[in-house]
Amino acid sequence: RIFYHGGRQDCISRKSFPTCKEQSSRNEIYFAALDSILNASELGVAGVLMLYALASYTDAPFTDAGFPLAHCMMIIGESGFLKTSFAREIFSPFLDYDKRIYSVRGTEASMNVLHEVAFDDTLVIDDYNMEGSKMQINHKTKVIQGLIRGYSDKTPRTKYGGDNNVKQYAMRGGCVFTAETQMIGQLKSGELRYIKVFAHKPFDKTRVAFLHNNPNIVPTFYAGYINYIEENYAEIVSYIKKEFMTNRTLLDIPEPRMKDAYIHLKITADILEKFLGESLMYESKGYINTIESLKISLYNMVNQQSVAAQISEPYIRYLEEVWNLIGTGTVKIADYLEEYVSRINNYIGYRENDLLIMKKDELYKAVIDAFSARNEWLPISIDEVSKKLKDEGLTKCDKDSCLIKTSSKIPGRPRMLAFIICECNKRIGGK
Repeated sequence: RIFYHGGRQDCISRKSFPTCKEQSSRNEIYFAALDSILNASELGVAGVLMLYALASYTDAPFTDAGFPLAHCMMIIGESGFLKTSFAREIFSPFLDYDKRIYSVRGTEASMNVLHEVAFDDTLVIDDYNMEGSKMQINHKTKVIQGLIRGYSDKTPRTKYGGDNNVKQYAMRGGCVFTAETQMIGQLKSGELRYIKVFAHKPFDKTRVAFLHNNPNIVPTFYAGYINYIEENYAEIVSYIKKEFMTNRTLLDIPEPRMKDAYIHLKITADILEKFLGESLMYESKGYINTIESLKISLYNMVNQQSVAAQISEPYIRYLEEVWNLIGTGTVKIADYLEEYVSRINNYIGYRENDLLIMKKDELYKAVIDAFSARNEWLPISIDEVSKKLKDEGLTKCDKDSCLIKTSSKIPGRPRMLAFIICECNKRIGGK
């Protein structure tokens, strides 16, 4: 496989390696790259992102070994944390600077074309957030979910070119999103298709600036890694085959998709260790120790996300939080209809026989606020949770609705969410 030309005259790639023939100069650059990248943030943030960049360049041997890279990555952090600036320095450094990152506001058709640009590379989509009109948010979410499905399943996107000509945009490599907020309203299967990397503080401005002002550093470092793969291709493919199956058996990460995501990055770290060991020899010892620590951080991150996804479906987490809010008195429920009507602004709902009848919108907001206060999130939308509760037989509903029309004693007789108490108690273990 020829990833990029690396000095080969027979390569037709538009992306090219920088020239750096002196071993001492290369080593100096490798040290500078590792120091700047790994210290730009916490090791479990900057280091994991670097591994994913390298994994994207390793997808060809992963694919030939039978285990193509099958997950995306989302960098989540506040505005002003330099997420985009850091991503622009460490992802796709062989592309022109202004072509390394694309807007989530682009059309789905334009995303299809980008797969060709990002083949054996990392496609970076910038600035996902939950701001804007509902239509704008839905568009951005749809674009990202489509990319996540495509990259996690490695399904080529198709485009009709006329005269029965259907063009397929092949996918090999990785896909990263930068975001201020997490996505909500996903199924569990969608949650397991990407790793979330939380930036809890800004990336180091000085180190990001150093990488930007020395544009040869990251490409030279990645070029050395890619050349190492090319020179040891058959051995690396064999290593991947063996390690992937061994780790699948030994690891206790509960969700198979997340387990494979960890294995991809763990094996990438192994290859990086071998590359540094042969390139830097005894000087690499300190960085190899750092990479071992990085593997631990990576495992903890992926395992935690895997466990969180497995613990319960989002609608169960919603239901548990509703019961918790009622139990702590955060959400106030009237004991009977008349009490609710007499002080309607003081309550979110009321009890009626074996039902808890509550205002859907206000209840959902209270649940989301509770999750946010704990720096957690609930990956299901207000309409999806209502439908899921109905499908699971946990709410009483009118025909063709997820809600129930309430008593005429309530002004306007609104439709409200009616939980069946006994069924809900069974589902959440009597809580």
